[in-house]
Amino acid sequence: MLTEKQLRLTFAVYGRSISQSRHKSKKEALRQQKQWAIPKLGTRRQLTKRLAFGEAELRGKVMGRGQVLINEPTAMMLLNIDNTEMPVAEGVPPTPTSPDKVVVYMSAYQYRQIAEVYEAYPEDMLIIEGGLAYDPGTEMWGIFAMHVTTKLTLQFRKEAEQAKALADEERRMLELREAWWQEWNEQHLASQSMASVEEKEALEQHDPASAEGTV
Repeated sequence: MLTEKQLRLTFAVYGRSISQSRHKSKKEALRQQKQWAIPKLGTRRQLTKRLAFGEAELRGKVMGRGQVLINEPTAMMLLNIDNTEMPVAEGVPPTPTSPDKVVVYMSAYQYRQIAEVYEAYPEDMLIIEGGLAYDPGTEMWGIFAMHVTTKLTLQFRKEAEQAKALADEERRMLELREAWWQEWNEQHLASQSMASVEEKEALEQHDPASAEGTV
């Protein structure tokens, strides 16, 4: 048989769990309503007709691997960009399921700077940052490179910087150790010299004649 206190506690916990479940269900329902309210493709076309174009600069960053063709002074590469797992905020339409075809333009000089690492490691990937624009020559979106590097190039550079920092720290500790040892030697020699002077003074006070004879 439950006591009155136990019954009150049981009802309080039960009521709280019901309240939380109702709150969760309301939150889930609102989320679904927002998802249902996302305008469909045809509706989005209609909505864009009510908008005026603003001014902007479009820049992008792409990381991928593909065959690089050099046609002096330009190097180019084609990439398929998979959008299926691209995260978007709540209320934003999902990304297209079909991959986007992108042409990448970079200078031949930029590519040669990282070609040795890129071609030596099949798992390496190019990282291109630059302007993003529609390229009528290929009828694809294009990345027009400003900076070009690779994933492993950045990794090797970071490891080299860490190794240099470690070597600098070891050299600094060695210099500190040598400075401490030199200071200790100087103090030790000074204390020995002081002890010999004190010993001589004590000898003179005890036996002046022998002290004079030792001079």
